[in-house]
Amino acid sequence: MLHFLEATLSAMNLPLPEDGTFAVADLGCSCGTNTLFLMGIIVEHVSKMYAALGRDSPEFQVFFSDLPCNDFNVLFQLLPPQLGSSSLEQCLAAAEEQRSYYAAGMPGSFYGRLFPSTSINVFNSTFSLHWLSQVSSAYHASDLLSNTFEDEELPLFGDALEQVPERVTDKRSPAYNRGRVFVHGASADTAAAFERACGGVERGS
Repeated sequence: MLHFLEATLSAMNLPLPEDGTFAVADLGCSCGTNTLFLMGIIVEHVSKMYAALGRDSPEFQVFFSDLPCNDFNVLFQLLPPQLGSSSLEQCLAAAEEQRSYYAAGMPGSFYGRLFPSTSINVFNSTFSLHWLSQVSSAYHASDLLSNTFEDEELPLFGDALEQVPERVTDKRSPAYNRGRVFVHGASADTAAAFERACGGVERGS
């Protein structure tokens, strides 16, 4: 996956450093170390792109975004100390990994507006197909999520789960996903159905 991410970053037009802060947002960040790893990769790669052009890197701002029920406290406790900080935390962790970006949380669903217009340079969302914008009429959100979330937590998803592709819920279809809302480990037919539903083009079509 990293080579796809880096190839996508390499293809973008870099804003001039004097244009201001370079902003990155991870949508669906959860509260583990994966998001920290990927945000570090993005910031490092973009910094190298500026260096290759003989430019100074701008300041980086990273927004970690997820639903309000996400445990942001756990995530922020995992943040490496910020590079250049003179805090006691920085001194004690001098030998540990440091981050070269400012960090902030942005609670909310990415199915709604989260940021002002043109305020983010790079969006990242890993495994966003876990939570599609629609759920089939044959499957309600409570049915699909009942094994994962408590009943009182389901309304937090609002309209985020309203309808998935019919082929995915049809037991006669090769794309049938066995009632699951996620695609990890699913067949190529299932992945293609989700890809088309999310605005992509099925391979071979």
